[in-house]
Amino acid sequence: MLTAAWIYSRYISRTQTQSKEADFIRTVESMKQVSQNYLDGERGYVKNWSAYISSNHMDMEEALDFLRTINTNEKRFIHIVDMDTYEAYSAYYPKGEEKIDTYVRYKDTNIEADLPFG
Repeated sequence: MLTAAWIYSRYISRTQTQSKEADFIRTVESMKQVSQNYLDGERGYVKNWSAYISSNHMDMEEALDFLRTINTNEKRFIHIVDMDTYEAYSAYYPKGEEKIDTYVRYKDTNIEADLPFG
């Protein structure tokens, strides 16, 4: 009888562990989907803004003014980056303070985060 109780107890323990693992995996997959949906939405904004800026032949100042006006999320940083020189300008900052060194600073470092940038 004691052996049967021990076997049953181990079975329940394993079942609970598997259930917790499955719940964790579902949670991670759900968070992954939410993140992907958010990034897809942001990518859509960027494509639309880029098309509008290009079709209206805006210069840098006009583009930054447009992005400041169109941005509905105060926490969103919008940068225009020259992918050849890594010079960047941010619509988050006021006129005259737009130039940022975020990308140039890391251009020549050999870290994994730089791989998508060249």
